[in-house]
Amino acid sequence: MSDLSGNPVEDKYTRNGKPLKSKMDRVKESVTILKKLQELGIPTNEPGYMITKQHLDEWIAGGDVWEGRVDFPRFQRRAEMVLPVRPDRVVSMTIFAPRK
Repeated sequence: MSDLSGNPVEDKYTRNGKPLKSKMDRVKESVTILKKLQELGIPTNEPGYMITKQHLDEWIAGGDVWEGRVDFPRFQRRAEMVLPVRPDRVVSMTIFAPRK
């Protein structure tokens, strides 16, 4: 896409001429992560769950790439999460147990 003078115009689906992950894809991947946390026995009122959901909500709304750590102290676990914007990458969340 370009303006009247031929300069490229960015829209919410491209950045630097490269396609971005669609909002629908972001929603689907977010739901998958949240359901998996519930399957693992992490309740929706757990602070780590709520922090995860907050990051996912911001990412769905058009946020940039996010990589970080979410702690689940009640379960003595931590998670490393990556929220990509490129359509060829998927969300990842790896949960780690404490070292012995």
